[in-house]
Amino acid sequence: MPQIICPVCDAIVKRSEYLQAEFKDDPDDPDALYAANLVTHYRHTHLKQYDYAWRNPKDKKTGYTNVEHEEFRSEINRSVKKELIEALVKVNKWESVRGFLSLRDNDPELIDQINTILSSRGKKGTQSNTKKTTRKGPQKKRK
Repeated sequence: MPQIICPVCDAIVKRSEYLQAEFKDDPDDPDALYAANLVTHYRHTHLKQYDYAWRNPKDKKTGYTNVEHEEFRSEINRSVKKELIEALVKVNKWESVRGFLSLRDNDPELIDQINTILSSRGKKGTQSNTKKTTRKGPQKKRK
């Protein structure tokens, strides 16, 4: 897999060992691993409120107290994916957006956004349904 560069800050993104293990059974989809590493980088580097929220669960300003950890992370990830996709298109790396289709918790709006980008450039998306996609089923809840 080529070096991962964040389209927002131009920093080299450190590959997650956890994600490497999660995606090892799907070596034919390197764009998904690329996208997952970008989402993790963006969530922890560019969204300071995410780390703050789960470290300070009693702070009502974050919205974390109203939902479970996995739902909170899923909401944040959907927002992050949309921002990253827009940034990738701006720096002309639109071919990398296909990898976001393989990630879990995509909503219909995000799937449509990705398919629109790919179809406008003569490529096809790989997911057209609106159900959640998962790698190994639900993740364990963090405390």
